[in-house]
Amino acid sequence: MEIALKAVRAKYGLTKAAFAKIIGITELFYSQYDDKNELPSKYVYKLWQNLKDFPVPDDFFFYTSFTMEINMKYHHMTQKQVADHFDIANQSTISGYLKENIPMYEKKEYFLKFEPFILPSILVEGKDGYVKKEITDLQPKGNFILVEKRRLQKISRLDREKEENHVETKEAM
Repeated sequence: MEIALKAVRAKYGLTKAAFAKIIGITELFYSQYDDKNELPSKYVYKLWQNLKDFPVPDDFFFYTSFTMEINMKYHHMTQKQVADHFDIANQSTISGYLKENIPMYEKKEYFLKFEPFILPSILVEGKDGYVKKEITDLQPKGNFILVEKRRLQKISRLDREKEENHVETKEAM
C-alpha cells in the first residue's frame, strides 16, 4: 500500500528503528519499504493499532483474508481457484491467508472481480433475540472483524485499551 512513510514518521516523531519495532521487523528490512513509500497492509494495520489517529483509507477494512474466505465460500471456489483469481502462483499462499485474518488492501482490485462481491457484516441482536441492525460499514476507527475459532469478534482500539487498563489494575492490587 502506498503511504508517505517519512512524513508519517515525522508526524509521530519516530525513527526508522522505532517504526520497524512497532510493525515487528528489522530496521534494515523496514528501510526497503521507507525508500519505496510502500508498506504491506498487514504492517499498516499494526501501525493503525498502535498509533493514535493513524490514517488509513475509509475502505481499508473491507479487503481482508476473511472477506476473501467469505467470497470463496459464497462462490463455491476452491483454494486453487482463488489463487488463480488473485493471480497467486502458489495455492499454499491462500491457505496461509485463511489461517489468520490479515488486511489485503493492496489486492483490492482482485476482490472487485468477485461477482457479486460480498462484504462481511456484523448482526446486532436486540433484547428480544431478533436482529435489529446489520453493520457492513466498517470504518478505520470502528471495528475490525476477524475470525477466531470460527466465531466473529469485534476488536477496536478502545476495547484493547480497556483490556490493558484492566490488566494494569489487577496487577496493582
